[in-house]
Amino acid sequence: DFAPFYAIKELLDFWNLRGTEEIQNHICELNQTFQEELESSLGISALLPSCPSLQGPMTIFRVPEKMQSIGAQLSEWALSELRVQMHFTPLTTGWHGVVSPHIYNSKEEVKILADRLKSLL
Repeated sequence: DFAPFYAIKELLDFWNLRGTEEIQNHICELNQTFQEELESSLGISALLPSCPSLQGPMTIFRVPEKMQSIGAQLSEWALSELRVQMHFTPLTTGWHGVVSPHIYNSKEEVKILADRLKSLL
């Protein structure tokens, strides 16, 4: 699939138009919103340093105990039931979800994701 390679010029133009700081700040804000929603709506804490400047462009959290047994199916479940693309991975402490919002996402979309997770977790 060569489609992503054809978009490189537009990607670089967009990056130069918005600037690195604006893009990174937006993604950081989205991650903060998702982490706040995880904590307040689901009672789940992100497994990240508390200082936002030490966090990367994604949030990881431990999947609730009642969902651990279906860990291998969680990515498919998220896509079919939640209509979101999420990654789930096994770590030594169990299955964990990874959320990585991007520049094209909005805070409203991140809140919808948290609401959808809440309805099924």
